[in-house]
Amino acid sequence: MTLRRSAARSHTATRRQELWRSFPAARGDSLRRGFGAMQFFDEFRLPPSAVVPRRLNRDSEVLTYVAEGAIAVDQPLQAGEFQRLSTTRSLRRPELNPSTWSWAHVFQITLRPRVGTAATGVETRRFAAAERRGALRLVASPDARDGSL
Repeated sequence: MTLRRSAARSHTATRRQELWRSFPAARGDSLRRGFGAMQFFDEFRLPPSAVVPRRLNRDSEVLTYVAEGAIAVDQPLQAGEFQRLSTTRSLRRPELNPSTWSWAHVFQITLRPRVGTAATGVETRRFAAAERRGALRLVASPDARDGSL
């Protein structure tokens, strides 16, 4: 396992967003293509009405977690909720912070799917805070074991 210190993460701050990328595409960075099945690991802080920057590629598995606030596509994804999005084609699904007054704090992981994975689909789940407090909780797995996405 390779330790990635916070100072090694790419950070961009504008009026429209704050973005941290754990695997920036920097030349010479041994982790620029991700880590194992993890292609991207991004963290966003979005002001009111801002759009989530997407790196949704063809044949992607994207796991999104909203730590604070909400984001919306078809229906809002609230703080404490996880969403899995699987796609077999490039999608342009703009996600945005629907609030007109509060910021949203969002984590997004893009995984390389296994060959022969399921077709496009979306799944949303809230895991109780008690299940996640003081221990690791499986939230996503290839076989949905233990109630994971």
